[in-house]
Formats: sequence, structure tokens, C-alpha cells
Amino acid sequence: MWFDKLNPISVGHLGVTTLLACIALLPQMRFSVVRLAVVIAIGGAGLYVAVLGASRGPLVAMVAALGFLVCAKYGRWWVIAPIVLPVIWFVIEPLLSDAGVLEALRFSTILNALLSGDAGYDVTSSLRVEAFGEAWDRFASNPLFGSRFDLVNGGYPHNLWIESGMAMGIVGLVLLSGCLLVSLRRAWQLVQLDHWLLPLLFVQYAVGAMFSGAIWGSGPFWTIVAPLLVVGRGAARARPVALSSLSVFRRY
Repeated sequence: MWFDKLNPISVGHLGVTTLLACIALLPQMRFSVVRLAVVIAIGGAGLYVAVLGASRGPLVAMVAALGFLVCAKYGRWWVIAPIVLPVIWFVIEPLLSDAGVLEALRFSTILNALLSGDAGYDVTSSLRVEAFGEAWDRFASNPLFGSRFDLVNGGYPHNLWIESGMAMGIVGLVLLSGCLLVSLRRAWQLVQLDHWLLPLLFVQYAVGAMFSGAIWGSGPFWTIVAPLLVVGRGAARARPVALSSLSVFRRY
């Protein structure tokens, strides 16, 4: 099947981006049954593609982006999620099972693993852990400025933060961490102003870069960060937003 030849991570992120873009339209859209139906249909198609990709990274990035949206928009109410969501799941899970919905979703290897409670420690996970260990050793050999841009086998550790430490040492980690913190502050402000698109995509691709990112291959992430910093700073000047619930971002 031609679909099998595509990169599952890219397919997953395409689906997640489509879904998040549809969600970002909601606060800006004039209500109409037709418009809402179109947005739901396109967003549902995006979710279907994300699940079909059967890759962990995009799905985790999607959950992180939606969680960030809830935290930034509704403040402290998000803390009840760990209690409410399991209760909702235990209520609807028998209904979905009886209707055969869960069985229909088992075409996805990732969902099959999650639903069966056997997410497991597969070969890919093992290789990633080995790559993390080697990258850490490279960082430890020259922690200030780093030692090299790739692993011994020519690969990369599939984690933008770890690779920054390996390649550029503490200097690189400080630069990347500062960029992430400032971007997160801008994203938080934009969500409170009901501008959701850039914040959602930032969280998606930031989390994605921690699962399968590289310095040379994080174009979408940096493409989102640049306008986020510009638009977010302009929005903050036009309408300052209090961030008392996230004190680490009080100053920039």
C-alpha cells in the first residue's frame, strides 16, 4: 500500500496540525451550522490521519497542545482533569466496547497497544534510549561547548534538547531553553487573547522536536517560533496580560 511508504511521523503531524488548525478557528468563527459542520469534518479527518500514522510523537504532541490550551485559557480549572478524564473514560469505555468502536480503531498499532495496556518497550524505544545515552556521553566529554553534531553511527538522538547539549554544550542548552521559555510565555498570552493557532502549533512542534527532532530537521518548529515571538510581543504591548498563575514568566 502506498500509504506505508510515507513517513509515519510526518503523516501524524500533518493530521494533528489539521486538527489543531480547525480548533483554532472556533473562537474566531461566526457561528453557522454549515461552518461548524465543515470544521468538525476537516478536524475529524485530521484526527483520523494522525491515528492512522500510528506514531507516538504526534499523538503526545496533540495531547500536550490541547492540555496547554486548557491551562492557558481556563487557569486553575485544568487541575481537575486528572480526576475527571479517567471518570469519563470509565463511563464511556463500556459503551464504546459494546458498539464495536474500540475494535474498529484497532487498525492503528499505537492505539492497539494503548487499549490493550501493552504499550511496551519496543525496538525503537530501545534504540532511542541508546542514542540518548551516547549523546549524553558526548555532552559530558565537553559540557561547555559540546563535542560533535552527530552520533558515531552518523545518526542523531531524536531529541532537539539533548542534541543541542551534545553539539553546543551548556551554551546551546541555555540558548534553546531561553527561546522555549520566551516562546511559551508568548503562546500563553496569545491564548488568553483568543488567538490559538500559533500557540497550539508551537506546543505541537516543540513536543514533536523532543520525540523526533534534530537541529538540522526542525524547520516547522522554527517556522512557528519566529512569528510567535513577533506576534506575541505585539499583542502583549497592545494588551498586557497578567500571568500570575505562571510566575516563571512574569518577566521577559
